[in-house]
Amino acid sequence: MPQAYFYTETEYEQLVQCALAHWRPVFYPEALEEGKTILWRHDVDYSPQRALALAGIEHRHGLRATYFFQFRSFFYNLLEPGMETILRQIRTYGHRIGCWR
Repeated sequence: MPQAYFYTETEYEQLVQCALAHWRPVFYPEALEEGKTILWRHDVDYSPQRALALAGIEHRHGLRATYFFQFRSFFYNLLEPGMETILRQIRTYGHRIGCWR
């Protein structure tokens, strides 16, 4: 079984720059538009704080993404103090928020 690779924020920033050099980021309603588009999304399984850091990198480069958070997780609780601040900041960066069970 392949081992997971955890990239650095610098490596992630390089990935964002590469994607933006070739594609135009869109949200779900725009996904079927013609042209070279990219649908950028995140499933936040472990760390909302890490998601916020990645959202900041994307924002600096003009990449828009959708962040999906879990209502129930072993690793975080959407109702715990500080979570609303994280979600609001991600939205302030121009990203969208989704949730799943």
